[in-house]
Formats: sequence, structure tokens, C-alpha cells
Amino acid sequence: MKKNAVPRAAGLLSVAAGLLAGCAYEPPKPGVHAGYGNPRAEVTCMFEAPTGSNFVVKRCRNTADMDLEGESARNMADGLKTPVPEIR
Repeated sequence: MKKNAVPRAAGLLSVAAGLLAGCAYEPPKPGVHAGYGNPRAEVTCMFEAPTGSNFVVKRCRNTADMDLEGESARNMADGLKTPVPEIR
């Protein structure tokens, strides 16, 4: 085996790792991600797999409706709280 074979292999490995790491980065898409101080997008899309299915479905919802649904779910959950039983 040659003397400089190990450093050359290590160099090639580091170059390959750098190239592969560059492929993993996906820049944020405009209108999907909001930065600090920017208004949120009006429509939020996400990929879901319905229960019992392997098919992935893209579902888009209005962001304002999502906020209202979350608030109504919190109010309903607060109304379902049961009192703590007395322990003797």
C-alpha cells in the first residue's frame, strides 16, 4: 500500500460528505415559512397519512380557521374537567 493512500482516501471521504450534506439543505419556501415579525401565511398546507392508510395526502387549511378550531377545542376541554374526588 502506498504511503499517501490513507490521506487521499480521507480527503475524498471528506469531500463526498460535504457534497452530500449540501444536498440535505432545503431553503425555506416563500409563503410557507414566516420569519419573526412577518405575518403568517393565509393558507397552511401539510402532508398527512389518514388512519389505516399508507397514502400521503396534501391537506391545505386556512390559518385563521385553524386558530378558531384550536380555541374551541381548548374551551371544550376546559368544560370537560371533572372535580377531584375526596379521599378519606
